[in-house]
Amino acid sequence: QKCQSPAHITSGRLIPGRSWSDRLSVMAIAGLLLLLASFLVFSHVAAVDRGLVYVDNLSWDKLIDGSKTWFIRVDNVSNYGDENVAFLEVALRVASSQADIIMGGLRIGEKNFETTTDIILDRLKIKKEDLPVFLLFPKGYSRHSNAVKPVVYHGNKKRMGEILSWLKIATGEFMGINGQLKELDALAMTIQQDSSKEHRQAAAEEAQTLALKITDVPFKGYAEYYVRVFQKLVDKPEYVAAEKKRLKKLIITPLTLVSQVEALQLRYNTLLSFQHTVISSKPTAEL
Repeated sequence: QKCQSPAHITSGRLIPGRSWSDRLSVMAIAGLLLLLASFLVFSHVAAVDRGLVYVDNLSWDKLIDGSKTWFIRVDNVSNYGDENVAFLEVALRVASSQADIIMGGLRIGEKNFETTTDIILDRLKIKKEDLPVFLLFPKGYSRHSNAVKPVVYHGNKKRMGEILSWLKIATGEFMGINGQLKELDALAMTIQQDSSKEHRQAAAEEAQTLALKITDVPFKGYAEYYVRVFQKLVDKPEYVAAEKKRLKKLIITPLTLVSQVEALQLRYNTLLSFQHTVISSKPTAEL
């Protein structure tokens, strides 16, 4: 049998008409494309994960020691869905604010770290089928004490605004989004603590006084809408829930113009200041 020239053999297959120089050129181009793709992937990951600190079983106890408040997403490393996007947006917002909160992440199923991350899952008593799970570890938390316990976020994990609103109430920190003002946001929270008509009336009057001090655009418009909501709440305590429902319907309607959607979203964000969120006191397992 006639032997084939090495110039025509690659991985046991014959490639007629190809020289070694041709194949080396193709391999070099393929290598460059692979390198470029890897660079783009890692650049993308680095960009979207701004404001987020990843932890593992080795760093967990050293970092989450009660000296700071941590809000952590426990999720599969391969999840790039809406929950991931919303949490990363929250992380960037919180990191850019003056809130004393560290946004963290525990990636489950990361290559070479499957066993170590499973250790944390076991300690938290979290099932993989329940991922993603968002956990708040308040300042003062200790795995050796039950005085301060971690809290699970049970709300909509796909809406940045709702996650921020819950986090704000749970921690007492202000992490305003467009449409919200710190002083009026704090006043709105008092209605959640005292919903009597007398307090709603007093709050509406105080809101009007605060709004008069705000003259800069666009904050003046935000303040005016706050005042309108406070005034509505005096006689209609259910106003916020009904108005949120109405605005949400308009926002997702395809017929609504983009410019209108932006204005409606600002109002919706303002209403989140008045949102009564029940914080679950049910703890996860002790760490």
